[in-house]
Amino acid sequence: MFSKKKIFVIALFAVIGLLADRVQVSAVWGAQGQTFTLLQLFAPAVGAFLGGVSGAVTVLLTEIASFIIQGKEVTVMNVVRLLPLVCATFYFASVIRPKGKKSRWIEIGVPALAMLVFWEHPIGRAVWYYALYWTIPMIISLTPLRKTLVGKSLGSTFTAHAVGGAYWIWATNMPGYLWTALIPVVAMERAVFGLGIAITFLVVNHLLSLSPVFRSLPLHISRRHLLPSRA
Repeated sequence: MFSKKKIFVIALFAVIGLLADRVQVSAVWGAQGQTFTLLQLFAPAVGAFLGGVSGAVTVLLTEIASFIIQGKEVTVMNVVRLLPLVCATFYFASVIRPKGKKSRWIEIGVPALAMLVFWEHPIGRAVWYYALYWTIPMIISLTPLRKTLVGKSLGSTFTAHAVGGAYWIWATNMPGYLWTALIPVVAMERAVFGLGIAITFLVVNHLLSLSPVFRSLPLHISRRHLLPSRA
Protein backbone atom coordinates (compact mmCIF):
# COMPACT_ATOMS: atom_id res chain seq x y z
CA MET A 1 0.00 0.00 0.00
CA PHE A 2 2.85 2.40 0.88
CA SER A 3 5.62 1.53 -1.57
CA LYS A 4 8.73 3.66 -1.94
CA LYS A 5 7.13 5.53 -4.83
CA LYS A 6 3.95 6.12 -2.82
CA ILE A 7 5.95 7.41 0.15
CA PHE A 8 7.85 9.73 -2.20
CA VAL A 9 4.59 11.05 -3.66
CA ILE A 10 3.08 11.58 -0.19
CA ALA A 11 6.19 13.50 0.89
CA LEU A 12 6.15 15.56 -2.32
CA PHE A 13 2.48 16.52 -1.97
CA ALA A 14 2.98 17.23 1.75
CA VAL A 15 5.75 19.71 0.94
CA ILE A 16 3.62 21.37 -1.75
CA GLY A 17 0.72 21.49 0.70
CA LEU A 18 2.93 23.07 3.35
CA LEU A 19 3.92 25.80 0.88
CA ALA A 20 0.25 26.26 -0.06
CA ASP A 21 -0.60 26.69 3.62
CA ARG A 22 1.63 29.78 3.68
CA VAL A 23 -0.49 31.53 1.03
CA GLN A 24 -3.43 33.31 2.64
CA VAL A 25 -6.68 33.38 0.67
CA SER A 26 -9.14 35.11 3.01
CA ALA A 27 -9.86 35.84 6.65
CA VAL A 28 -12.16 33.62 8.70
CA TRP A 29 -15.18 35.75 9.55
CA GLY A 30 -15.75 35.90 13.30
CA ALA A 31 -12.33 34.47 14.15
CA GLN A 32 -9.77 37.19 14.72
CA GLY A 33 -6.34 36.31 13.39
CA GLN A 34 -7.56 33.15 11.60
CA THR A 35 -7.26 32.81 7.83
CA PHE A 36 -8.08 30.41 5.06
CA THR A 37 -5.08 29.44 2.97
CA LEU A 38 -4.43 27.93 -0.43
CA LEU A 39 -4.24 24.56 1.30
CA GLN A 40 -8.05 24.59 1.62
CA LEU A 41 -8.23 24.56 -2.19
CA PHE A 42 -5.34 22.17 -2.78
CA ALA A 43 -6.02 19.51 -0.14
CA PRO A 44 -9.13 17.88 -1.69
CA ALA A 45 -7.26 17.39 -4.97
CA VAL A 46 -4.63 15.39 -3.10
CA GLY A 47 -7.29 12.77 -2.33
CA ALA A 48 -8.18 12.56 -6.01
CA PHE A 49 -4.59 11.89 -7.05
CA LEU A 50 -3.48 9.65 -4.19
CA GLY A 51 -6.72 8.01 -3.07
CA GLY A 52 -8.72 8.53 0.11
CA VAL A 53 -6.37 6.99 2.68
CA SER A 54 -3.09 8.18 1.16
CA GLY A 55 -4.55 11.62 0.45
CA ALA A 56 -5.87 11.96 4.00
CA VAL A 57 -2.49 10.88 5.42
CA THR A 58 -0.75 13.46 3.24
CA VAL A 59 -3.07 16.27 4.29
CA LEU A 60 -2.80 15.27 7.94
CA LEU A 61 1.02 15.23 7.76
CA THR A 62 0.93 18.67 6.15
CA GLU A 63 -1.32 20.05 8.86
CA ILE A 64 0.78 18.51 11.64
CA ALA A 65 3.95 19.99 10.14
CA SER A 66 2.27 23.40 9.91
CA PHE A 67 1.01 22.94 13.48
CA ILE A 68 4.56 22.35 14.73
CA ILE A 69 6.09 25.18 12.68
CA GLN A 70 3.52 27.65 14.04
CA GLY A 71 4.19 26.41 17.58
CA LYS A 72 0.54 25.79 18.43
CA GLU A 73 -0.39 24.39 21.82
CA VAL A 74 -1.37 20.72 21.82
CA THR A 75 -4.96 20.70 23.08
CA VAL A 76 -7.95 18.54 22.25
CA MET A 77 -9.64 21.34 20.31
CA ASN A 78 -6.47 22.21 18.36
CA VAL A 79 -6.10 18.56 17.40
CA VAL A 80 -9.76 18.37 16.33
CA ARG A 81 -9.14 21.37 14.08
CA LEU A 82 -7.03 19.10 11.88
CA LEU A 83 -10.09 17.07 10.87
CA PRO A 84 -12.09 19.34 8.47
CA LEU A 85 -9.56 19.18 5.63
CA VAL A 86 -8.97 15.47 6.16
CA CYS A 87 -12.73 14.81 5.82
CA ALA A 88 -12.95 17.09 2.77
CA THR A 89 -10.10 15.12 1.18
CA PHE A 90 -11.91 11.84 1.84
CA TYR A 91 -15.11 13.25 0.32
CA PHE A 92 -13.43 14.47 -2.86
CA ALA A 93 -11.55 11.20 -3.26
CA SER A 94 -14.73 9.14 -2.81
CA VAL A 95 -16.62 10.98 -5.56
CA ILE A 96 -13.68 11.32 -7.97
CA ARG A 97 -12.64 7.68 -7.50
CA PRO A 98 -15.85 5.96 -6.33
CA LYS A 99 -15.62 2.42 -4.97
CA GLY A 100 -19.27 1.48 -4.74
CA LYS A 101 -21.67 2.18 -1.92
CA LYS A 102 -19.02 1.95 0.79
CA SER A 103 -17.80 5.48 0.00
CA ARG A 104 -21.27 6.91 0.70
CA TRP A 105 -20.77 6.67 4.47
CA ILE A 106 -18.21 9.46 4.16
CA GLU A 107 -20.31 11.59 1.86
CA ILE A 108 -23.47 11.27 3.96
CA GLY A 109 -22.34 10.09 7.39
CA VAL A 110 -19.76 12.79 8.14
CA PRO A 111 -22.00 15.83 7.53
CA ALA A 112 -24.94 14.08 9.22
CA LEU A 113 -22.83 13.46 12.32
CA ALA A 114 -21.62 17.07 12.25
CA MET A 115 -25.24 18.26 12.24
CA LEU A 116 -26.04 16.15 15.29
CA VAL A 117 -22.97 17.43 17.16
CA PHE A 118 -23.92 21.03 16.30
CA TRP A 119 -27.51 20.57 17.45
CA GLU A 120 -26.35 18.98 20.69
CA HIS A 121 -24.99 22.38 21.75
CA PRO A 122 -27.61 24.75 23.30
CA ILE A 123 -26.69 27.54 20.88
CA GLY A 124 -26.73 25.07 18.01
CA ARG A 125 -30.29 24.07 18.88
CA ALA A 126 -31.31 27.74 18.85
CA VAL A 127 -29.80 28.29 15.37
CA TRP A 128 -30.61 24.81 14.05
CA TYR A 129 -31.22 26.16 10.56
CA TYR A 130 -27.51 27.05 10.13
CA ALA A 131 -26.58 23.35 10.06
CA LEU A 132 -28.95 22.75 7.12
CA TYR A 133 -26.05 23.90 4.94
CA TRP A 134 -24.54 20.51 5.67
CA THR A 135 -27.31 18.69 3.84
CA ILE A 136 -25.64 19.93 0.63
CA PRO A 137 -22.91 17.24 0.49
CA MET A 138 -25.56 14.61 1.28
CA ILE A 139 -27.86 15.85 -1.49
CA ILE A 140 -24.96 15.95 -3.95
CA SER A 141 -24.05 12.38 -3.03
CA LEU A 142 -27.57 11.15 -3.84
CA THR A 143 -28.16 13.06 -7.09
CA PRO A 144 -26.53 13.34 -10.54
CA LEU A 145 -24.56 16.33 -9.18
CA ARG A 146 -22.18 13.70 -7.79
CA LYS A 147 -20.92 13.14 -11.34
CA THR A 148 -20.03 16.80 -11.93
CA LEU A 149 -16.75 18.38 -10.87
CA VAL A 150 -18.50 21.44 -9.43
CA GLY A 151 -20.84 19.21 -7.42
CA LYS A 152 -17.91 17.18 -6.09
CA SER A 153 -16.04 20.35 -5.15
CA LEU A 154 -19.05 21.89 -3.38
CA GLY A 155 -19.68 18.65 -1.50
CA SER A 156 -16.05 18.59 -0.41
CA THR A 157 -15.91 22.19 0.83
CA PHE A 158 -19.25 21.87 2.66
CA THR A 159 -18.00 18.69 4.33
CA ALA A 160 -15.02 20.65 5.65
CA HIS A 161 -17.41 23.41 6.71
CA ALA A 162 -19.63 20.91 8.53
CA VAL A 163 -16.80 19.39 10.56
CA GLY A 164 -15.35 22.83 11.25
CA GLY A 165 -18.72 24.24 12.31
CA ALA A 166 -19.40 21.35 14.67
CA TYR A 167 -15.99 21.93 16.23
CA TRP A 168 -16.30 25.73 16.32
CA ILE A 169 -19.56 25.96 18.23
CA TRP A 170 -18.17 23.84 21.08
CA ALA A 171 -14.77 25.54 21.05
CA THR A 172 -15.99 29.15 21.10
CA ASN A 173 -19.63 29.26 22.25
CA MET A 174 -20.13 31.92 19.58
CA PRO A 175 -23.53 33.60 20.15
CA GLY A 176 -26.50 32.70 17.99
CA TYR A 177 -26.86 36.07 16.27
CA LEU A 178 -23.37 35.70 14.82
CA TRP A 179 -24.21 32.26 13.40
CA THR A 180 -27.29 33.80 11.78
CA ALA A 181 -25.24 36.67 10.39
CA LEU A 182 -22.83 34.13 8.89
CA ILE A 183 -25.48 32.48 6.70
CA PRO A 184 -25.11 34.77 3.63
CA VAL A 185 -21.33 34.93 4.14
CA VAL A 186 -21.09 31.12 4.07
CA ALA A 187 -23.07 30.94 0.82
CA MET A 188 -20.62 33.22 -0.97
CA GLU A 189 -17.54 31.83 0.75
CA ARG A 190 -18.31 28.19 -0.05
CA ALA A 191 -19.29 28.97 -3.63
CA VAL A 192 -15.87 30.60 -4.12
CA PHE A 193 -14.10 27.71 -2.37
CA GLY A 194 -16.00 25.12 -4.39
CA LEU A 195 -15.00 26.84 -7.62
CA GLY A 196 -11.44 27.19 -6.35
CA ILE A 197 -11.20 23.47 -5.55
CA ALA A 198 -12.47 22.57 -9.04
CA ILE A 199 -10.02 24.92 -10.76
CA THR A 200 -7.10 23.77 -8.59
CA PHE A 201 -7.88 20.13 -9.39
CA LEU A 202 -8.08 20.83 -13.14
CA VAL A 203 -4.80 22.77 -13.18
CA VAL A 204 -2.83 20.26 -11.07
CA ASN A 205 -4.29 17.32 -13.01
CA HIS A 206 -3.23 18.90 -16.30
CA LEU A 207 0.27 19.77 -15.06
CA LEU A 208 0.82 16.23 -13.81
CA SER A 209 -0.27 14.83 -17.18
CA LEU A 210 2.43 16.84 -18.99
CA SER A 211 5.39 15.14 -17.30
CA PRO A 212 6.42 11.51 -18.00
CA VAL A 213 8.00 11.49 -14.52
CA PHE A 214 4.67 12.14 -12.81
CA ARG A 215 2.85 9.71 -15.11
CA SER A 216 5.21 6.97 -13.90
CA LEU A 217 4.32 7.58 -10.27
CA PRO A 218 1.36 5.98 -8.44
CA LEU A 219 -0.98 8.88 -9.22
CA HIS A 220 -4.50 8.88 -10.57
CA ILE A 221 -4.40 11.41 -13.41
CA SER A 222 -7.88 11.81 -14.85
CA ARG A 223 -7.99 11.90 -18.65
CA ARG A 224 -11.55 13.23 -18.45
CA HIS A 225 -10.42 16.40 -16.71
CA LEU A 226 -7.49 17.46 -18.86
CA LEU A 227 -7.53 21.07 -19.99
CA PRO A 228 -7.84 21.61 -23.76
CA SER A 229 -4.51 21.96 -25.54
CA ARG A 230 -3.69 24.88 -27.79
CA ALA A 231 -4.12 24.23 -31.48
